[in-house]
Amino acid sequence: MTEDDRFTLSDLHAMLATAGVAPELLRGDGGLPLEALGVDSIVYLVVQLDLHERYGVTLSSHDAPLARTAADVVDHVNALLSGQGRERT
Repeated sequence: MTEDDRFTLSDLHAMLATAGVAPELLRGDGGLPLEALGVDSIVYLVVQLDLHERYGVTLSSHDAPLARTAADVVDHVNALLSGQGRERT
């Protein structure tokens, strides 16, 4: 996977903003818990669908415990993209 193929925190922030998370919460290094950003099950579902459409990655509900912060989500998606995670469609 090249640097251009990597999923970034900016990519995730754009998805979260589209899903309704307040832009002022989407600052920093991604270390805040997703709940503190206002990510609920609906927002998580929107992000799951967006990841599948744009990147061919399936982020399942079983992955939720692995993704406590935005930075965790980015790391997990990049692991999936590089073939080190569980699922890629």
